[in-house]
Amino acid sequence: MHALRRWKKDSRSAYLYRALSDHESGTVRQLLFLELAQEADQQAMLWAREARKSGVVLPAFYTPSLTAKVMAWLIRRLGPVAIMPLLASFELRGLSVYVMPLATEAPLLYATVTGMNRGLSTLLLLIMALASLTANRDVVSLVGSGGLLVVASIVATYEWMASHARHLAVSEETLKNRSERQRFPNLPSSKPTTMENPFDLAFQELTSIYRTRGMALEEALAYAKQMVEEAELEPVPLDVNAIKAAAISRTPWECALHGFFAVLFGGLIPLLPFLLDISRHPLLIAGCLAGLGLLILGACRAHLSGRSALWGGLKNLAITGATGGSIYLMGMAWSK
Repeated sequence: MHALRRWKKDSRSAYLYRALSDHESGTVRQLLFLELAQEADQQAMLWAREARKSGVVLPAFYTPSLTAKVMAWLIRRLGPVAIMPLLASFELRGLSVYVMPLATEAPLLYATVTGMNRGLSTLLLLIMALASLTANRDVVSLVGSGGLLVVASIVATYEWMASHARHLAVSEETLKNRSERQRFPNLPSSKPTTMENPFDLAFQELTSIYRTRGMALEEALAYAKQMVEEAELEPVPLDVNAIKAAAISRTPWECALHGFFAVLFGGLIPLLPFLLDISRHPLLIAGCLAGLGLLILGACRAHLSGRSALWGGLKNLAITGATGGSIYLMGMAWSK
């Protein structure tokens, strides 16, 4: 049954890789996903052989599940970037071609900006709701402060759990790979990846990713070789996701504290006029401070992701501002 599950998983991966390849038609990424689809097909054939040896009857052709069909439809309609968390849950390789170098080279800065933006936007919406129901600054300050602490605590808990899950996933994948190599020696070689053994799947993927980012072949091979040598995962087959996780890994408690204070500092921006007991137009001042913060943080996030900073800032401001204005109008209508 294990071989059957792996056959289905690899066949599904090949199906999704081809959907990604079709979406990237005419770009340098198309070849990368076609190669990954072919590798997944080869893996599926090996697992099918193992399943038949165990007496499992397999269908002649793989039929995509409803979930896989929905994912392929989302890839065609929305694009891979918009559904990146969903694609990552399918353990697909090669997705790092959609992550720009600045975001991967400065993960702590990107996480800080994201956390501050999360805290700022959440507190702004809460303050808009409170201000539409009451004009008492003390009530807004008290409830807003309590809400900020709750939101920061929730984010810290989520960051701790996510970091803990990533560490467990890397450990379990390492043990699983070692076990599978022992049980099925016909799978692709677990020999450590070197320049003399360039056909290792992980080494090929790293090289392809660097090539799609515009590197020359020699430079891409050198970067891939350096990443492999620094990974120190021998004799377990290299996994690109594990290498990336090891490169930016932090302990769960570090992630939790970082998320807590990032949200806290971001949420203080719209809350300051009420905490300082400003008597004249505190909501207007809070809105101006929040708007400036949303513009700057949105621009920073976009720049770190390789997109237009101006467009990213305006988009962040427009979405949060429209949502806050709608909440304020609904609160005013409710209070009448």
